Amino acid sequence: MGYFNRDGYKETNGYTYDDYDTTVTEGIIGVRFKGEFVSKDGSRFSPYMRLSYVNVLSGDDVTIDEIRYGNKSLFTEKLDDDYFAADLGMTLYTAGNFDMSLNYNGRFGDDSDSHGGWLRLEWKQ
Repeated sequence: MGYFNRDGYKETNGYTYDDYDTTVTEGIIGVRFKGEFVSKDGSRFSPYMRLSYVNVLSGDDVTIDEIRYGNKSLFTEKLDDDYFAADLGMTLYTAGNFDMSLNYNGRFGDDSDSHGGWLRLEWKQ
């Protein structure tokens, strides 16, 4: 279950957007694979992959009021009824004082896709 709330805002010489919020309930089924490989020096390499199918059980499309130069119109952002999600990543734990993680997450639907990733570097003293 998720709740989204966004405050409205006004752009200089541009659009004005009203607040909006919505609640969404989802059902998720998926699989996750994870491995771990240890080297002779004690370093560990851990890759993983998660694949999921997500079905939106409840939730409405988001309708936003927008005003430009005094003209008001409604914009509706359609929520995907279902989508696929993929997460791929790896973590390297060194025997010394350095760890690193690299991850990607993607969401693939009929109306929208999203992609993200992060890199984490940790130096221990």
